[in-house]
Parts: sequence; structure tokens; C-alpha cells
Amino acid sequence: MSSRGPKCFGCDSSLAGKQYLLQDSNKYCVDCFEAKFCNACQTCGLKIGTDSRDVTYKDSHYHENCFTCGVCDRSLADTSFTNRDGKFVCVTCYDDKFAPKCQECGKKFKAGTRRMEYGGGQYHDACFRCASCGNSIGTKSFVKRDGQVHCEDCFESNIASKCVKCNKPIKTSGVTYRDEAYHAKCFTCAGCDVCLASEKFTSRDNKPFCLDCHVDKFSKKCYKCRKPITGIGGGKMISFEDLGWHVDCFTCHTCSTPLEGQGFVLLEDDTFCADCADAIEVN
Repeated sequence: MSSRGPKCFGCDSSLAGKQYLLQDSNKYCVDCFEAKFCNACQTCGLKIGTDSRDVTYKDSHYHENCFTCGVCDRSLADTSFTNRDGKFVCVTCYDDKFAPKCQECGKKFKAGTRRMEYGGGQYHDACFRCASCGNSIGTKSFVKRDGQVHCEDCFESNIASKCVKCNKPIKTSGVTYRDEAYHAKCFTCAGCDVCLASEKFTSRDNKPFCLDCHVDKFSKKCYKCRKPITGIGGGKMISFEDLGWHVDCFTCHTCSTPLEGQGFVLLEDDTFCADCADAIEVN
């Protein structure tokens, strides 16, 4: 005669009068159910029985009493926590031992508190303030000057140098000429207005000129070719009274003999060697 009552799907033992559990419509005794379906605790390695709470974190399972703070050993099953260096830490212990401090006020940041990071330091939102007006900078633009931060409005109004040409604040780098500040784009040649910030230039009457304009406007002109005598590149010139010549232009008008270091005669706006000058006078 066959026995009556349900049997365990795992061990076939009678479940009459015993506690059992269902899995996929099959009935299991407690021992078989725990052996087949209960998870092992990540901390102690033992099965998490049907009479225990299974706490799950990122696919790992823990007994409720094994899932604890690594500092105070308090159960974390029903409280906020963080993971620090592979250890679980409750919010209270984290705030007390590990929370970073505000660079300004020295107080710790509580979990979830908004913070500003600048120059390797961290600040409460309200502590990251303009050194001029004292207002919180928050997400607004700011400028650092002499180790302090200033909101953009205060920097432009009270600190930034003004360009002498456009009278607008110089927010970044500029050019200083004769103790006056310019934006790089505003520092231009007084002759042609080309930007001189990264170019060679010279001065005349306290004004900056590019080399081309300075040569064109102020260099002495060769008496023969009428082109400027610049002296750039080591070139020489010949001077006589208020007149000047390129060395290559200082030749006899008739025979083209170079006249540098030689006697010459100036006749009718031309230069002649002594022999050619004598021939002209004879004729």
C-alpha cells in the first residue's frame, strides 16, 4: 500500500506535518530547498537559510548580520552606506572618518552635499566666494589673481587693467608699452594698424611702428635711387653734408666707378669721379 501525503521533490521524504516550500510548482523540504536554492553568504560562506534575511548587493548575498559597517560593525541592511576601498561603511562613519573637508571652513562634507572643486581643494558651494564682494561664485565665471578668486564682474570693475586703446578690461594676457597696457589685438602699428604683439617693432615720437612703416616714413632716402636707406642687415651708407647714398648707388654717373673712399664731384644732382668731372668741365 502506498503512503499518503505529499513528498519532497528533492529527497522523496514525506512532507506530512512538515514545513515545505514551493519552487517551480514543486514542493521541497526545508533542507532540500536550502541546499538547492539558498545563496551562500559572501562574508561567512554559510547558506542563508529560509529563516534568515538575504541581503543582496551587486549580485552578492549576505546574512543580515553579516552585512555590516567595516568601522562600527552596525548592520547596513536598512541604512545608507558607501563602499570605500572594498569595505562597506555606514554614512555616519563615513562622515566622521573619511569625508573630505572644505578648504575654506574646514568642515566635513556630508553625504550628498554639493561641493566645488578648484585648484586641488574642495569647497562648500556657499564657501567658494568672491574675495571682492563675498558672494558665492557657484557656477559663474571667475578669475584667480594673487591666490584669490574674484567673480568676473568684480575682476573687470576693480582689478583688471584697462586697455588704453579700447578702454575694455584685459582679462587674460596683454602687452605693456611705455607703462601702458593693451590687448594683444589692440597693440598695432601707428602707420598701417598691423598687430605688433608678436612682431618686431620700433618707436618714433612715443608711437610704435612696424619696421616697414618706420623705414618708409622716417629713413633717409638715397639721393640717387630715392629708396630708403635702412641699414638693416648690416648695410652701409655714404653721407655727405645732408645727403646720403646706398653704397651701391654711390658711383660715378658717367663711368660707374664706385666712389666709396674716393674723391668725387657733385654736379647737377649727380656724382662723378674726378676724371669724369674734369672732362665735363673741359667740354
